[in-house]
Amino acid sequence: MTLSGPELLFTAPAVFAVSGALVPVLVDGVEKPMWSRITIQAAQKLKIGKVENGGCRCYLAIKGGFPEV
Repeated sequence: MTLSGPELLFTAPAVFAVSGALVPVLVDGVEKPMWSRITIQAAQKLKIGKVENGGCRCYLAIKGGFPEV
């Protein structure tokens, strides 16, 4: 993601991590740490905010990738 991230609604449980430039990572409005494994449940929202300090890109990794629709 460049300069700003998305807001994603998860429809299934997942495990993810965010790395790269420093950005706020929020699950249902609760801040979570970057560079760590985070579990999210179905119906929860992940919001990745704007880059806060240096750099311009951050990365979202989701265990197993996105499911096929």
